[in-house]
Amino acid sequence: MTIITKQELLELQKDPQNFVFDVREEDEYEQGHIPQAILAPWHSIIERMAGVKPQTPIILYCNTGIRAQKAAKMLEDKNFTNVSVYRGGWEDWNN
Repeated sequence: MTIITKQELLELQKDPQNFVFDVREEDEYEQGHIPQAILAPWHSIIERMAGVKPQTPIILYCNTGIRAQKAAKMLEDKNFTNVSVYRGGWEDWNN
């Protein structure tokens, strides 16, 4: 798992092969989310990744980074090799 900054996330978003997943709950996502982010609550991240190749670049975020790190660990345990976490999360994005 790689920890990334807001600036790094902005750069990574320029490449359409990078997928950004919001691992918060649906109500949090509906209140606001990073543009182009796909909702995938952390507790169902494995099911949400069905059919995604393990080498696909995946960027995860939540509100502050805790749930995203849990989700990243779950993905790494399933042999996903290109997982990043935007540690500042939604709180940082809004500031």
